Amino acid sequence: EDYPGVITLRQATIEDGGIYECHASNDAGKTSLSITLDIQQQPSISFVPDVEQIDLTEGDELRFTCMASGIPLPTVQIKFPENARGLVPARSTDTRRDQSEAIFSHLNVQRSHAGIFECIATNEAGQDIRYIQVNVAEKRGDDGMIFLTSSLIAN
Repeated sequence: EDYPGVITLRQATIEDGGIYECHASNDAGKTSLSITLDIQQQPSISFVPDVEQIDLTEGDELRFTCMASGIPLPTVQIKFPENARGLVPARSTDTRRDQSEAIFSHLNVQRSHAGIFECIATNEAGQDIRYIQVNVAEKRGDDGMIFLTSSLIAN
């Protein structure tokens, strides 16, 4: 229940943020007060490409982007599978006014790089975590080429 001079915001949205003013007066005089209302939004993650699994062959390039939006702007971190060695961490960068991203790229992926990668976005309002499964198949020794030979048998 609201009372005179009270504002209640139920299910506040980003648009509800801003400067609010209260003005009061009586026979003794008048006064006013301004406050700034900042609305925070938990991070929300998306992947590019928008997949939950990436299938590669040894020697391929592993590349994906973890993007996050939220208010305040979240930091983004990519965690590697525990068994993955020799991978360089991706850094969080502010790409736009309303989004952060971490780009992961590794040339010449090996089978030891396979596993579940975690994307973690964090800000003052909370955290979001998404996972992407990376599978790395063994490279075929014949490079995918098949040679056929034939022999003639003379009678």
